[in-house]
Amino acid sequence: MSRAPCPLAGPDGYVTEGRWIVCRLSIIVPYLDENQPFEDTLVSVLQNRPADCEVVVVHRGGYADPYDLSDEVRFIQTDAGAGELQLLNAGLHQAGGQILHVLQPGMVVCEGWADAASAHFQDPRVAAVSPLVLDATESERVVSAGVRFTRGGCRIVHGAGVPRRQAERLVRQPILAPTWRAGFFLQTPLTALGGFYTQIDAEWADADLGLALKTLGFRCELEVASVIHGAAVSRPSASAFESGRSAERVFWRYRREMGGLVSLIAHAGHVVGSAVSQLHRRETYAVLAGRLTAAREWSSYRSHRKRLRRLANGCLDSGGNRSGPDDDEDSSAARSPKGRKRAAA
Repeated sequence: MSRAPCPLAGPDGYVTEGRWIVCRLSIIVPYLDENQPFEDTLVSVLQNRPADCEVVVVHRGGYADPYDLSDEVRFIQTDAGAGELQLLNAGLHQAGGQILHVLQPGMVVCEGWADAASAHFQDPRVAAVSPLVLDATESERVVSAGVRFTRGGCRIVHGAGVPRRQAERLVRQPILAPTWRAGFFLQTPLTALGGFYTQIDAEWADADLGLALKTLGFRCELEVASVIHGAAVSRPSASAFESGRSAERVFWRYRREMGGLVSLIAHAGHVVGSAVSQLHRRETYAVLAGRLTAAREWSSYRSHRKRLRRLANGCLDSGGNRSGPDDDEDSSAARSPKGRKRAAA
């Protein structure tokens, strides 16, 4: 067994201290109080799971394991008031795999889906892999192939609506992260970051995590042979205010990494253009109010950037080990991708 350290507290207070890696892959499925989509996902996972993996189900106390799966599934109970992202983070921080695979209820996997994606992690620069999500009712249509994020702060679902026969073309365009509904992540950088940032709506959490990994020098890849089927829409949208606040928080948390002044100009154009085109809708004013609220949270953004700098400067190495004061001087050459560049300079 190998150890996966980096003891840093995440935004929710989790402490990702060194722990034993017990398997290659951990598949994490949250139970969101709806039986049918959850059971569809769980059955498909148990039927198609690869060797050397564990299946983790996180719930708020509402799942009674009616099929007596405790020998095949690890059940983790959280607080009754935990939200979607808190459930995922609870699973991420207790999973024992080198690779962590998040699957939302309603996602149905196919044979070999995990092996195809896991192969990408042989490259130490890769910290995330997006599967190809196809429409559950129209299997020749792509639902998502990851997410992208523009300099102006616009989150884009990559490949949405594209015919499956054109999926290979989607690989040519870089993506930022998998969607929060289905994605593979390298355990060490993900848990060192504290998992998903929970002070935003779940629809924005994937872009936020992808930007954090990119800031550390890692990248995300798309694997079109990793096929999952799911519905295009699986949850109610956040309120207009929360949507605007989440969008603005993600932008300001990474504004400097996206280009400083250039990103500010692009962001202003995006916000003004979106507002002008939607002035006839009452929700527009709630979105703008949410954005204004988030734009004033300067201290939290500064703290976040400082924490990312600490990580980039040597906490993580490419093999998932921590570089610290007790390590050899030569260990600076084995830091995170961005840390290695700075060490070379």
